[in-house]
Amino acid sequence: PPPPFLSYFSKPPPPPLPPTPLTTAEIYNTISTITDPEHPLTLSQLNVISPTSLTLTHTHNSSHLTLHFTPTIPHCSMATLIGLTLLTKLSRSLPPSVKITVRVKPETHVNWKAIGKQLKDKERVRAAMENEHLRRVVEECIAGNS
Repeated sequence: PPPPFLSYFSKPPPPPLPPTPLTTAEIYNTISTITDPEHPLTLSQLNVISPTSLTLTHTHNSSHLTLHFTPTIPHCSMATLIGLTLLTKLSRSLPPSVKITVRVKPETHVNWKAIGKQLKDKERVRAAMENEHLRRVVEECIAGNS
């Protein structure tokens, strides 16, 4: 056997620590600087999102985030775009193991169910982000006031 002082160098490294689960506060901080497409204010300043808008559940090997946002008015024409912006920012910021659901808070918009279906449809989301104008607006909102 090797001398005792060499055994320290021959031991395998300890296994990596498991990743620390994300918190809703960390996720909220990630999206709180997104600006509204029509106003020079953030979605958090307009109360479109708040820390209580987020629900995060963890399972053994994945997590599920649900975000319910509240449009500024029940007929907000930008609600789908706001949802698309939130979904885009979250998708870029969170690990792939996190399943993301973005929805309009029930009964806060006249078309809340239809908007939810659009945001759930990956093909429609992809097609929307291929539209140069929409992509530019989403990127500007994500850039925020920075």
